[in-house]
Amino acid sequence: ITAAENLKAALEKLSDFRPDLIISDIHLPDSSSVSHVRDLSSRSDGAPIIVLTSSNSLQDAVEAMKLGARDFIVKNFEGDFKEALIFSLSRIHASVLLEAEKKALQRKLEVLRVAIENSNDGLAVVDPEYRIAYGNRSFNSFVRLCGGRGGDLRELFSSAVNKAGELQESLTGNLESLSAGSVWSTEVTFSEDKARAFDFSLSVVQSGPGHEADVREFVLWVRDITEEKRRQKLQREILSTTTHDWKVPLG
Repeated sequence: ITAAENLKAALEKLSDFRPDLIISDIHLPDSSSVSHVRDLSSRSDGAPIIVLTSSNSLQDAVEAMKLGARDFIVKNFEGDFKEALIFSLSRIHASVLLEAEKKALQRKLEVLRVAIENSNDGLAVVDPEYRIAYGNRSFNSFVRLCGGRGGDLRELFSSAVNKAGELQESLTGNLESLSAGSVWSTEVTFSEDKARAFDFSLSVVQSGPGHEADVREFVLWVRDITEEKRRQKLQREILSTTTHDWKVPLG
């Protein structure tokens, strides 16, 4: 615990001291109104502040809360002040822990977002109206290859895709019929670049709480399997050639 008699002394201490909590009187001898709350907050990297106020200055306490104070306690040392202080400290401590947990979660989500955005596999989230709500870089590249309208999943494939009509009809049918938890997969190839191929997977997920039970959302995974198909073709050719070359000697 470090104490200061006025705002000037407090700011001097904060130049080399970072507190976990500040408890300040609502009025200080060298500060006008409650403006010092903003100064204390900015100089302490946003440490939580509790202000102590008399019962006739609640309006100032509200003003202090607007400037960054987390809580206020009425100074009544003849009553249950100790219990009020403990309750306020407990509440702020729980709030600080919750904020730390939230920041940690946000950092993890940001790492996940960057990983998804830069993944070689395409990922898209589709809303219940079949509109693409989000697509990462790889998925957007896939949409451009397909040549269709990227905003609506029911118009994804154009004539650039082999059997585009059948594929689009099958995709639309599965969008309407698949239940939550179901997965449908197919292969997408192209009319001009015949060597190019993608594994296309549609997953159906149930919307979160607050939605109707039959409301579904969709997740799309798209993986470029061109190299995998090339290796499979090469293996088949090697096997076929080897079988042919050994046929006569074995006979």
